[in-house]
Amino acid sequence: MAAWIIVPLPATPGHFVQEAVAAENPPAIVADELASYRRIVKAGPADRANARLLHHVLDTQNKDLAPIFRATDLNRVAAALDQLRARHRQRPRQRFLQVFPQETLNDSTEHLDTLATACVAHGFSFKEYPPYALSFPIHWQADPFHDRGWRFQLNAWHFLDPHLLLYERKNDPAYLAFPVRIAVDWARQHITDAKQHNFAWYDMAAGRRAAQLAKILDAALGDPAVQITDADLIQLLVAARIHVQYLSDASQIAWHSNHGLAQLAGLLALTRAVPELSGATAGHTFAQTSLKKLFNKHFTAEGIHKEHSPVYHVELVNFLWHLLETGLMADAQLQKLFTSASANIISYVHPNGNLSRVGDGDTNQAAERILFPLSPQLEFVLSHGQRGVPPETAFQIYQKSGYATFRSDWQQTPHTDGSYLFFAAGFHSRTHKQADDFTFEWADLGQELLIDSGKFRYDKKSPQRQYVMSTRAHNTVEIDGQDFSRYRLDAFGSAITAGGTADGAYFVEAEVDRKRFFKTKHRRILVFQPGQWLAVIDQLRSPDSHQFTQWFHFAPELKVSEASTGFTAPLTVQDKSLQVIPLYGQSTLRQTLIRGQHQPRLQGWTSLDYGELIPNHAAGFTTRGRNATFITLLWLGDPRANLRPGNTQLHEKTDTIHVRWQLPDGEAGFDFRRLKSGGKLTLLSRPPLANRAPGAIVR
Repeated sequence: MAAWIIVPLPATPGHFVQEAVAAENPPAIVADELASYRRIVKAGPADRANARLLHHVLDTQNKDLAPIFRATDLNRVAAALDQLRARHRQRPRQRFLQVFPQETLNDSTEHLDTLATACVAHGFSFKEYPPYALSFPIHWQADPFHDRGWRFQLNAWHFLDPHLLLYERKNDPAYLAFPVRIAVDWARQHITDAKQHNFAWYDMAAGRRAAQLAKILDAALGDPAVQITDADLIQLLVAARIHVQYLSDASQIAWHSNHGLAQLAGLLALTRAVPELSGATAGHTFAQTSLKKLFNKHFTAEGIHKEHSPVYHVELVNFLWHLLETGLMADAQLQKLFTSASANIISYVHPNGNLSRVGDGDTNQAAERILFPLSPQLEFVLSHGQRGVPPETAFQIYQKSGYATFRSDWQQTPHTDGSYLFFAAGFHSRTHKQADDFTFEWADLGQELLIDSGKFRYDKKSPQRQYVMSTRAHNTVEIDGQDFSRYRLDAFGSAITAGGTADGAYFVEAEVDRKRFFKTKHRRILVFQPGQWLAVIDQLRSPDSHQFTQWFHFAPELKVSEASTGFTAPLTVQDKSLQVIPLYGQSTLRQTLIRGQHQPRLQGWTSLDYGELIPNHAAGFTTRGRNATFITLLWLGDPRANLRPGNTQLHEKTDTIHVRWQLPDGEAGFDFRRLKSGGKLTLLSRPPLANRAPGAIVR
């Protein structure tokens, strides 16, 4: 952690506690299966009931299972299970599928052993919370930290991953003892005892749990060394059958989010591991077909994940690769998608190796999150140029997706001192979408300058979560103190209209018409000369009067101070500072500088890590009217330089903006003109550049 102090918010009741929620009833299809289970169990003695349960959970249409059904008809449960085991021992063991694989997938065996041992000895660990003892019977409804994410991970059996990976690597049945006990305990409580709570059948938890159950059953049926009683095995087969029925119901799939992918992958793994289950054949086909369709729906034609988050983009690419390399999916179109989407990760990586935090991201080193083998270009980026091959271009504009990224030249060394600008102007759905249209991140001269708000944690009633999702927490324009819409009805896809490079500088333009709530058209243009300056132009037009505030959020380590006009912050680079000055309409602007504010509303905070907020400076320029134009220069240079606004002008007839500022050695600036074919950028002067021009103008 960096050297600044984490400042807790006041202990207001409810800040970290969700309102009590009544236990949810299970989905109808699960309730029907539970009712069938109870009827069978009550029908007679244990042997008869178990025989009927086996008959119920296995596929009676499968003629190959006829010997098993002859045994169940005679209540010979042990003989039926022996025949089922014999079938499984004739085929190879199935690979364990981690649904949304984590770093443990590539962990050393020694580290996995440490994690597994700690879990058994001390309990379930998640994030920075203390371990939660897993004493039997486990309290699956527990919520000791008032955290939905913690409850989800508990009921998804997240803590079993090291055990199952160790069993797969070492072929040692001792590692299956704890997972079997966990699975049986969960099944007894939620099936035999019919206990319910709002995470028992939570969509993504059921998908992850199904994949874990698949590995446990594959081992229990196919490995003679795995110890499990017949009664426990039947209990797990019943649980598997209910999961197959639930996850095969199209009405229960979260088609709108990555949770649907988790559900389908869990179904795919479970139906491959135990194909004898009733509904497994149809479920397997449904899962394969739907996974392919849903992966293609989740990514744009440019290979960008639509959930507005670089971190989740990496998660989805990891997942897709894992599905392909385990052999659960074999599809040329998905392989092509993986190649495209994995290459795009280059655009998300800061010079220091961190992934962009836009859209629900914590601080993450990209190299630590990526699980698949690297391409030469991605290896070059993650190794800071020590290995691999440099990418072909230093900028990318994803016009159909709503992202644009710009860098200094790949040949610049050291890479950690490079320039990087990430711009987000996409709105495809509510998933991981914050009210952050047209926000950006900027790193330069070896440090992060303008940052995102982060994630905090998934508790929508928490004021901290509400803050990091708000418009005012981002580098964009806030209207009337309200947030931009996150309703699907207002999704606009990509707002990028033009972008490219000219005279050694980059530009990108985006525009959206907020018809429903603000009746305001918003056009933003970023013009960027790496290592030197960034100009932010916002033009807002409305029939009604509004208050407009252009916000900038600085990295926590920057010590920002207010100048007579604008703001300034010294940088770690000797004799360099960041100066922020308005170049247009200065007399109408009111400027504000806030750090770590609680009242009247949260402002000047960022969440670098899960569940934490730390203070940072937020600077704003505010004006009021039906129309507003902000033209703000963020300039890197000598703090002693007499940086002043120049003669900046707008020409509506030609749709041209002349942007000017004064330096001791003369006037600098650029002209930007909007054309039908795109935008045209011309720098006022062409100083010697350390960067080669990376490409041509694009529309």
